[in-house]
Amino acid sequence: MIVKLVRSPEEREALEKVFNAYVEEALARAQALREERGKGYNSTVSIVDYFPHGEQDLTYELFKKLVRTESVIAAEKEGLEIDGSVEDSILDAINYSAFLYAYYKMRKEGFN
Repeated sequence: MIVKLVRSPEEREALEKVFNAYVEEALARAQALREERGKGYNSTVSIVDYFPHGEQDLTYELFKKLVRTESVIAAEKEGLEIDGSVEDSILDAINYSAFLYAYYKMRKEGFN
């Protein structure tokens, strides 16, 4: 695959508009997925209690999500049946990245 490094201003603007729209879509879909799945998890237990080792647990979970994403992308390219979708795997990784960010910020601010 050859990457085109020099684009006209019009082409660059059009591509960036589509790209940014997909970024916003991904963030909105990740939030909706997090809220939907969170309904069954946070009734009596705080979300931070699911990660007793803090950033270590979250980094590991994120690693698993990214490996899963790589796996489903490869399976999709080969035309194989997969359990779950590439998009769901990506959205999970977005959410675990956000969890890691939140946990990191909370630790820095003294919320353990």
